[in-house]
Amino acid sequence: MDELDENIFQNQEMGDPEDELDNEDTESMAVRQILKDEDITLVPEAQDVAEIDKLTGVPHRKDVLMFSIPMLAPYATIMNFKYKVKLTPGTQKRGRVQKNIKDLFMKTAKESKVETQHLKSIPDTDMTMSLINNCKVAAAGL
Repeated sequence: MDELDENIFQNQEMGDPEDELDNEDTESMAVRQILKDEDITLVPEAQDVAEIDKLTGVPHRKDVLMFSIPMLAPYATIMNFKYKVKLTPGTQKRGRVQKNIKDLFMKTAKESKVETQHLKSIPDTDMTMSLINNCKVAAAGL
């Protein structure tokens, strides 16, 4: 093959960079149109992370509390949280354990009216469903 034939062969193999840009533009326009048709709004990843960072286990006086979430996690994970209890194997049912925990948390939250309101707003069923069966509560104040 001569030099001209080799250049043509390479251009066919690699493709023209301008054609690739046109294809990318066409694809991105098609994606935007589909998102618009389906009424889908994409949220930037940085904003998603910022929302997760708003969750705290140690609320400060300056923090604006919006809600409370009951959760079950290894004790080492929640060691620094303000409201925590340790569950160990036992004979108490979830409903009784939930009542004991909520009473303990209410005693702890006496000083903060907002925290007390948020603790009261947690539905008993949500808190009960986040617990394990047949356990006992181990915490200071019980």
